[in-house]
Amino acid sequence: MIGCRTRGVTARTALRHVAGYTVVNGVAARSDSGSALASGLSTDVTLVGPAMVTTDDVPMGGRGLTMSCVIDGRVRQKANTSQLIFDVATVIAHVSTVITLLPGDLITMGRPAGCGTVREPEVLLYPGVDMVTEIKGVGELRNSVVRSCPQ
Repeated sequence: MIGCRTRGVTARTALRHVAGYTVVNGVAARSDSGSALASGLSTDVTLVGPAMVTTDDVPMGGRGLTMSCVIDGRVRQKANTSQLIFDVATVIAHVSTVITLLPGDLITMGRPAGCGTVREPEVLLYPGVDMVTEIKGVGELRNSVVRSCPQ
């Protein structure tokens, strides 16, 4: 989570602009577009929380933390933040060249390998499924999938 107005910073100074870290579960509604590649993340919801930990509570840049996603009691994704393609500082530096970041803004770092649509067979979410998304040392986010209201 960004802690102060941030624009055009370098990767070397980017972490000075971080207030803390939280858990984000970037779910996708595949049925909205019919294609996993076209749908991206959900346009109506972002699952965040349950809290933010400050930068002094985790290793610099959030490196070396275990991330996992458990669906109905089965580990579906597990990785370490040190395996991310780009580190937090690099991402903040890049994003800050495109937009001005303000206090409270979130930048998500992506997901570990093992997304449900690339599994054989696919593992898709449906009403009644319980998810636990965790980053060790940051927090545990629990969500249940519910059916949407008809339009």
